Amino acid sequence: MATGFPDWLRAMALMGETATGYKIIAVTDEGELYALLQGMTPEDELQTIRLDDEGRISAFIIDSADAWNRMLSIGNAELAVRMGSAIAYDRRGQVIFFDDFEHGWGLWTGTSEGTGANVELDPTSSLSGGYSLKMIGGSAIRLDTSVDMSRGQSPVGRIGLEVAFSITDIVGYLLFDLFIYDGSRQYTAAVRYDYATEDLSVYPDGGPWTWVADAKFVDPDPTHYNVLKFVIDTDTKTYVRLLANAVEVDLSGRSYHDEDDTTKNEIGVRFYVMSRALNNDTINIDDVIVTLAEP
Repeated sequence: MATGFPDWLRAMALMGETATGYKIIAVTDEGELYALLQGMTPEDELQTIRLDDEGRISAFIIDSADAWNRMLSIGNAELAVRMGSAIAYDRRGQVIFFDDFEHGWGLWTGTSEGTGANVELDPTSSLSGGYSLKMIGGSAIRLDTSVDMSRGQSPVGRIGLEVAFSITDIVGYLLFDLFIYDGSRQYTAAVRYDYATEDLSVYPDGGPWTWVADAKFVDPDPTHYNVLKFVIDTDTKTYVRLLANAVEVDLSGRSYHDEDDTTKNEIGVRFYVMSRALNNDTINIDDVIVTLAEP
């Protein structure tokens, strides 16, 4: 065996054939040693567990056969979804944070100062699990309500923010904000949904809000959750793309907002509902996901 070959793998390679007819074998590829699991099928055919181009196992066998006698296998991403993860809409990127509010909303800070405004856990509505977070805008004094959270994560590369939201009735507008603090600057990427005009806009550096997509596909039904995700590139300081339900919009080349801030180095998220005067407009949010290493 080559130097550096893991002891556990060395031991498995020396085991040879197992009681089930499978065996671990060591193979050499340009001086590197790997382990493969091979065995005989009931039809005496030699089979190797599925590998990707780098020689890594790319699927988990989850059952010998289904009711139609078909072998079932499942990949890592699909397995994560079936185990209850909120990673269900756009699986690109590496997840560094997600919250489906099944354990409360203690990771968030709410601001609700207007008449009748509030932020509360809602057990009557959700995209997944049994809860969502309800945000109620103010009817007077202040019309806005927001929730925000931050993570002490080095903000590098391409970052994505995904959220599911439902609209109880008419609202003024909604904001979905992603804040990047790199120790010297604060960058703000924001998407706005305007209920009255049914538009999606982004906020570029220096403003003003710029239309990017028609949002007539957003369903104002409290039982229906719309899903929105946008991605930014911290290297070029630009937006990358926007996904909203079944629509994808190319945002490349659009810069996001930039200003001085030397207080921290982290990633922040904020959701914001602007109510209409004399109304307590309400939205629910669920399955919030922040990703790094987006393509």
